[in-house]
Formats: sequence, C-alpha cells, structure tokens
Amino acid sequence: MSFYQFQRPDPAEPYADSVGAICDLPAGGVMFMAGNSDADVAHIDEAPSRQYP
Repeated sequence: MSFYQFQRPDPAEPYADSVGAICDLPAGGVMFMAGNSDADVAHIDEAPSRQYP
C-alpha cells in the first residue's frame, strides 16, 4: 500500500472531479491514503468530503 499526494490542480479539469477520483483510490485498494496540497480555500470548499476507515 502507498500514499498519493495530489500536488497541483489541473486548471482544465474541475477540482471536485480530480479530488473525487483520487478519493476513490483508497477504497479500491490501490493506495492506503491520499493527501492534498497547493489548494486554496475555494478548492477545498469545492472538493468532496470523504473518509475511509
């Protein structure tokens, strides 16, 4: 298992779609944790809120 760090948002893609896809990876067993950096308040407000056990 591994950790994935989402570094830079792609301005051509909706932020919520990018983060949503990353949030699905731990549930699929692809990685253990996902992190996020270089996001401003608007990005964080737009991102889906998900937690996994």
